Amino acid sequence: MPTGNRRLAPQMTNPMEICLADEVRKALRAECCGAALVLALTISDAYGKIAFPEEKVGKRYKEWYRRYCGYGFGSR
Repeated sequence: MPTGNRRLAPQMTNPMEICLADEVRKALRAECCGAALVLALTISDAYGKIAFPEEKVGKRYKEWYRRYCGYGFGSR
């Protein structure tokens, strides 16, 4: 299992989530900022679908991000 820097999201415990975070860091180290951004934004979408399969995309994305990243969006 990749070890990665867990300070950014200590709530992430699934090995696949840690792997995706490592891939974002690898893309940034390779100065592939666009790829890193797309992958980082995809994490919330993919895991939101797993965590909240019945919700619409916008709601599940926001809820997953709020729950696991600890940041809220403007208005609800």
